[in-house]
Amino acid sequence: MSIGQLILAGNWLIEFNFKSKLNILKSSPLLWVLFSVYFLHLIGFSWSSNIEYALKDSRIKLPLLILPLIISTSKKINARELKIIFLIYLSTILILSLASLYKLLGLSNHTIIDKRDLSIYISHIRYGLNIAFAIFLSLRFRTLLFKNAHFLAITIPIWLIACLFLFELYTGLICLLAIFISLSIVYLFSKRVSLSWKLIGLVILFFSVLSPIYITSKVYKDYTREIPLGYDQTIRVAYTLNGEKYWHDVKSKEKENNVYVERYIAWKELEKAWNSRSVYGFRDTDKKGNYIISTVTRFLSSKGLKKDSTNIYSLTPDEVKAIENGTANVYYLHHNKVENRIHKIFYEIDHYQQTGIANGYSLAMRLVYWKTCWRIIKNNLIYGVGTGDIKDHFAHQYELDETLLDPKFRKRAHNQYLTFWATFGIVGLLLFILSLLIPLFYNTDFKKIYFAFWVLVCLSFISEDTLETQAGVTFFALFNSLFLLGLKKPNQELHYTDVKSAEQ
Repeated sequence: MSIGQLILAGNWLIEFNFKSKLNILKSSPLLWVLFSVYFLHLIGFSWSSNIEYALKDSRIKLPLLILPLIISTSKKINARELKIIFLIYLSTILILSLASLYKLLGLSNHTIIDKRDLSIYISHIRYGLNIAFAIFLSLRFRTLLFKNAHFLAITIPIWLIACLFLFELYTGLICLLAIFISLSIVYLFSKRVSLSWKLIGLVILFFSVLSPIYITSKVYKDYTREIPLGYDQTIRVAYTLNGEKYWHDVKSKEKENNVYVERYIAWKELEKAWNSRSVYGFRDTDKKGNYIISTVTRFLSSKGLKKDSTNIYSLTPDEVKAIENGTANVYYLHHNKVENRIHKIFYEIDHYQQTGIANGYSLAMRLVYWKTCWRIIKNNLIYGVGTGDIKDHFAHQYELDETLLDPKFRKRAHNQYLTFWATFGIVGLLLFILSLLIPLFYNTDFKKIYFAFWVLVCLSFISEDTLETQAGVTFFALFNSLFLLGLKKPNQELHYTDVKSAEQ
């Protein structure tokens, strides 16, 4: 990405024609709105102590300056050129998706347990964002991209949607659903749609919104359902059939399917029985890197069983294999991936509330990140901590809070809005929000296309520091500049659906 931008910058300089470019700079208020986010980082140097980190952060954010400048002051991209750009982008996403499938099927001689390992040279969240946006482009520009290839026009978006499920890229899936709902609302309330089609659309939209709510409520009922037990969890003195006394930790509140994990454990016979059934030792780690001792006790608890040799031997071979793979709850063996992910979210929140431990749990760790960031904000409400000091303040705040997070998990806010507030204060946050809102009113020629992209990135800012990495900031700066400043105005109502007519 850096090399690509250097090539573009070199080409921009070789073109010369600086007088014309300067005129564009003077006459484009929108361009300066886009620049403002980067200038904010430069201004933030003035109250930063860690200049080294400020320089590093500003280097990462350079696409916010370079790409709008190059794209806006260069020759506008026509339909044929746009087609080439999008085809290269889609081809790249397709090749990566096939490579991920290759890894998922185990053909790379590396067993994939954590689906995040399927992302190649990019985080799984930004991978999902790119796939979601590629789906939108393949549908919105289907005539431009697949004019004489109807089979590809159908199969490519279907395959990419399947990838979001196969690779468990749920952030991308949520963003895609949000794009669909947002554009549907805009379309249904436009004047050119008849009343009958509005009613049909509203019914479809209603069920599109209702379905996720129904699935979530169904999983929550499953999560809170009481499992019938053949024993009393409150009895502290009890023995196994082999005569070993059960161990209990009555202070522990950890549960699986409403069954206490740290009760009714016969450690000696549990270890002996497990070692006789698996090549993974009782003190070893499972394929997800968690200790088998924890995964076994959680899995047996999820079935409502005591943790002893009798119940180890009652496990099926598939259940033993599931424990070896890191599956800690029997629920995950009998439900689809979406239901399992929702169930894990409920578990993460519950586990964090009961124990205060969030290590390894994505949502629970984000709750810790947001709380930590909010404490930094409260102490630096107006001006923030400056461009270079945000990392140091997070490290210091974790120490002050005596956080239970392991050092490897002590990261930034994972929320772009909070990050801007903590870094630049309330003034910086408002400027950032304005830089996102103003383009919605400036852009008219590609309003729906840009709006879809806008929904995607604004949602990603809630759960990620999208602009804090090379991949995220380049994705944002490239498409933001392209749709706002880089395209030729479409002729009449063509909107780049037909290359030949659009060029004419």
